[in-house]
Amino acid sequence: MSIHVRTTAKGQRRYDVRLRDVAGKEYWRSFRTRKEAERFEASERTDRARGSWIDPRRADTKLSEITTEWLDSHPGKKESTLARDESVLRTHVLPALGHVPVGAITPVEVQRIVTGWSRTLSARSVHRNFAVLRAVFNYAVDTDRIGRSPCRKIKLPEQAPVRHRIASPEELGRLAEALGADLGPMVYVAAILGLR
Repeated sequence: MSIHVRTTAKGQRRYDVRLRDVAGKEYWRSFRTRKEAERFEASERTDRARGSWIDPRRADTKLSEITTEWLDSHPGKKESTLARDESVLRTHVLPALGHVPVGAITPVEVQRIVTGWSRTLSARSVHRNFAVLRAVFNYAVDTDRIGRSPCRKIKLPEQAPVRHRIASPEELGRLAEALGADLGPMVYVAAILGLR
């Protein structure tokens, strides 16, 4: 059995669960009751048997470290997109969560931050910030820092649909005529091909 009983300097009983990770390195957790210790040991062994075990020490990585890794893991990303993502993280995510271990962040905490953003930012900005945060947590899951992302069942503000005004054929004709014989045909090319 990997549960060892010890007595603290204050005379209190503690139950230490000592296990080995997949590389053979020992790790342990301490509990106040034998039942908690047995539950933890059973959970760790079950996860290992299923192939879903994640080293609990990796969940202690600070979110700021994960965000740096995530930004560096996209070498093909456009410079402007990378700058936008870095700005979202630096301005909106890291001040609130950068110092927190990734395994300690819960959906409740993520919802609190999103709700705070909703008070000061447009719905579109909140959705963009949340998309970056969700991508960082997905990276944490993919790199076996956490078992599942806390960005689940998060309520986001509704976005108003973007309304586009489409020019009528008569308006296109007037615009082409106003531009003259040299540039007028470009109005029709742009309209038909959907160029901006």
